[in-house]
Amino acid sequence: MKKMPWLLWILLVLTCQNTLAQAPCNLPVNLFPGDSLIICRDTMYNLALPQYPGALYAWSTGATDTGIQTNQSGLYWVQVNDGKCIVQDSITLIFNSFILEPNADSLILLCLNRPAQPLVALGQNILWYDSPIAGIGNPIAPVPSTADTTITYYYVSQTVQGCESPRAAVQVEVIDKPKFELGKNVLIPCGALGVSLQTVPQKYTDYQWQDGTRGPEYIAPNPGTYILRADNICGYHIDTVVTVACDSKCMMFPNAFTPNRDGRNDVFKPSFFCPIEKYHLMIFNRFGEKVFESKSPTEGWDGRYMGKIQGRGTFIYYCIYFDFVLKKDILLKNSVTLID
Repeated sequence: MKKMPWLLWILLVLTCQNTLAQAPCNLPVNLFPGDSLIICRDTMYNLALPQYPGALYAWSTGATDTGIQTNQSGLYWVQVNDGKCIVQDSITLIFNSFILEPNADSLILLCLNRPAQPLVALGQNILWYDSPIAGIGNPIAPVPSTADTTITYYYVSQTVQGCESPRAAVQVEVIDKPKFELGKNVLIPCGALGVSLQTVPQKYTDYQWQDGTRGPEYIAPNPGTYILRADNICGYHIDTVVTVACDSKCMMFPNAFTPNRDGRNDVFKPSFFCPIEKYHLMIFNRFGEKVFESKSPTEGWDGRYMGKIQGRGTFIYYCIYFDFVLKKDILLKNSVTLID
């Protein structure tokens, strides 16, 4: 057998090597879709590749299957050899435990019977719930009812890269505008330095007294009129109370008057600083005729009887009224002099 010329043999070897080198590689250059992947916490993740015909797999964990399961963050690599080429790729897995709650107000105040707007939360893929842990989320924000003064809780989450965050609680409270009564009048006890004026405080409400003092309670040191204003987001309310000294009389009559229309002491009527809930005044002349009668302490006698100004003289009056300080009916009987 003749030996092949050495030059021809070399050419044949080179041709064969070039043919093997140019054999097509059916494996992708990148086996994984990216360099890193965020995975939801508390899950077991299946890191898998397709089944390439005739390929052998070698993972950094020592596994030789097409995929591995893990719940640990870290760098993972795999080498795939299909007999024609070898491709190696790596990926970093991050099991995320820090998906933050969406940004939402923890407390929202609404006014009774006023229209409400849908709740708002800032984040990705927002879901609203009625429960902190259970239920099916709704991407449509709820609109709270304002029909009653109630407190309602809503819960909202966001989903980032397939991982849902914990649910943030949103408290919605429906309130009414301020309502209170200080009472009609308050008696300052004898020997006391003052009397406490107060109302039951309403949440989310600011209180201010006539002198700028803030708060629902005020120490009134002297007899007089005191005013309290309360404000909240739904409106305001103002109430007034009168304090009365223990040794004061609610009502007093003058002993004379001059109905000459000079603008001074023209009308006979009482002066009072207490509320007069019951009042009846009758005035008689020296003949026993009733010249005037009234059931209102603000209405006085102008000295006329049957349309004529009465002459100088003394008239007898009777008055029955309820005394706020003494807490009983009082009958006053006395005389008044008309000076012309």
